Amino acid sequence: MLKRLIEALSKIINPISSNLDKISWLVLFCMMIYTVVDVLALKVVSYSLLGTVEMTALMMVICVFCSFSQTELEDGHIRVDFIYNKLNKRLQALCDVITQLTCTILFGFIGWSSFLNAIEKWETSEVTMDLLLPLFPFAFIVSVGCVLTCITLLVKTLKALDRMVSP
Repeated sequence: MLKRLIEALSKIINPISSNLDKISWLVLFCMMIYTVVDVLALKVVSYSLLGTVEMTALMMVICVFCSFSQTELEDGHIRVDFIYNKLNKRLQALCDVITQLTCTILFGFIGWSSFLNAIEKWETSEVTMDLLLPLFPFAFIVSVGCVLTCITLLVKTLKALDRMVSP
């Protein structure tokens, strides 16, 4: 039953994470082009593009939070494992359950808080200073990224729990 739940959640999460990761790569490329054009404009015609810092910050939000879940799926986050590798498989699984469950709860809280923050930004019509872009879509991106990471971590927690109880 646990394996079926893991498989069902993975079938939902994996393609969403992969597609959001592709979006983050595209936005990263656009951010690079935007920055290069801004630097060239400053050097060639002594004129900087309006809102470069704002645009870079907003694009960075997309890059980071759209790629969190995929990075977690690929075990791409930093891990200190010089003690972990010396433990037996069950203790490793126990450590994974504890750390991933803690991270699941943490990302759940962050996702919920950022969702409430996004609603507040929407209701107050908060915008950026120079370009007057609304901030609520980016707050929703933070929320979606954190919730997706939370679900990814939950799947990994269940997998570690399965490893821990399996003979």
